[in-house]
Amino acid sequence: MAKPNRETTTETLILSLQRRYPEKGFLIHPAVSFCFSHGTDADADAGGMGVMARERIQKDDVLLVIPEAVRFSTPNVLLCTSRNDKHNHQAMRAMNKKLLQTCSQWQNYFDPQEISLTVSVMHVLRRKSSPHIYSDEDPFVLQAATWPSEEDMKESSMFYWDASKVKEILNQSLLTSNFERRQKVLREIFDGAVLPLLKRDADNFIDSNLSTLAAGSNNDDDDMNGKSEETALWRTFLYAFSLVWSRTHGSPDPELIPLIELFNGNSDRVRNHPNRGSKKDTIINVDLTRGMWPFMRGPMFRDDCNLACSAVYANRDIDKGEELIISYGDLSAGNFMLKYGAVPENLISHHDAKIQMEVSLWCDPSLIPSLDPQDLRVQCLRNRGCPLEEFKSNKWCICDLNADESALELLRCNGQETDAIKHMRQFLILAVLADDEELHRNIATDLIRGPLYAQRVVPLMCQMVDYNLEMLAPGTNATSTEDAKQARHPDTPPWKKAALGPELNIGRVLCSGDMHLPNKERIFMWKTGLRAVRYAVGHTHV
Repeated sequence: MAKPNRETTTETLILSLQRRYPEKGFLIHPAVSFCFSHGTDADADAGGMGVMARERIQKDDVLLVIPEAVRFSTPNVLLCTSRNDKHNHQAMRAMNKKLLQTCSQWQNYFDPQEISLTVSVMHVLRRKSSPHIYSDEDPFVLQAATWPSEEDMKESSMFYWDASKVKEILNQSLLTSNFERRQKVLREIFDGAVLPLLKRDADNFIDSNLSTLAAGSNNDDDDMNGKSEETALWRTFLYAFSLVWSRTHGSPDPELIPLIELFNGNSDRVRNHPNRGSKKDTIINVDLTRGMWPFMRGPMFRDDCNLACSAVYANRDIDKGEELIISYGDLSAGNFMLKYGAVPENLISHHDAKIQMEVSLWCDPSLIPSLDPQDLRVQCLRNRGCPLEEFKSNKWCICDLNADESALELLRCNGQETDAIKHMRQFLILAVLADDEELHRNIATDLIRGPLYAQRVVPLMCQMVDYNLEMLAPGTNATSTEDAKQARHPDTPPWKKAALGPELNIGRVLCSGDMHLPNKERIFMWKTGLRAVRYAVGHTHV
């Protein structure tokens, strides 16, 4: 029997909601069409579900209303479980409370509520994979059937990506560090919090339908061979968390709203068309609101029956055939890629996006003095708050150069520094050039006689730039044009397209930020500016 596609399962979910709420609570506008799309605004390189206007839609038309009771949240899943299995419900409540407490230690990386929701998703995936234990009208199981498969998520979720391959593209950057750390922390959460709680009742949280758990599946991870119970829990957790991470859109109370989560979206930074800026041209053409039944026009509602709902409405007139695009929150291009695996091109080119990813320069380890605390250079640099260990291990960049063309021109023509250039220059004077007299003087006064070192410091600054250029494309002379050619190749994965594409400024050119000029070329321009700089002799303490 053929597996139902996502269009079919979405239609099944809609019919179920119509039966459950025949008069009030659920509404879908006749012009709204859920369909499979081959590349959209938010997912330009891979097919997926999208929402289209099959007819013209007027501004403030209410397009979709979903009752709060069927929103996929941990409390709602627990409530549903209590109706079917009171013993299991009590165990899950206790487990959820313990999970939230344990995961608080990682809250700087992931919201504990996201981990809690992930475990609820795991439980529902288990019910979905075992039809004999759930009702055909279970709204959460029906919603789970509309989600992308594990194979689909491997393309878009950073938690499946090969860290070594990603680093080849992203190289040494803050985005790379963020990516690597989040992958590591997610595994720590599973090993330290999730696995100890679930292993006693593992059968209730394993999705046996996952392709990586199927008999005869090819598992490339050496530590995951054997299809053990722990492996099955990890695979289900990884898939469930990837769904939660990419479909909750930064809500303070993470939840997956049926049907609404199928809308493609963009960053809230792209509210207007890049050239016109009128409401008629807004890229994000629908908005999400909350209130009570019934909704009248736009976000306006009238509370007739104390029935809490979420609603999507048109924020402008929408033409027939146009895709409905919702806001995914205030995300930069880099964060958008980490969350969704691709970047909409108009997020980069948009005049309201104000994406100025700066040129992050990392410190050449050969320019860092020994870490001996008695070393005068070390004392001076530590007094200035320089994290020398982090500099030496490339865990922290020495400065971020603004991508503003005017700042580069002022440096080249007038020797006028940005704060970042000044910081790098002073670091190099203290780390390499200053003699003992200058170092003792700096410890006593926190001043540096910059003009004494003006000519000798510029070559060191250029050396710092050369070190970063080598990190951007180690062992290769690949140009941004060649990167773009690879990005356009049909076999290149979506995340790699986003990383390599020069119009997106994320890949080998990630450490830069100008939205019109790729990073490698941008850093070359900074090097040219540094070579041409002539510091004013009149400055005595800089």
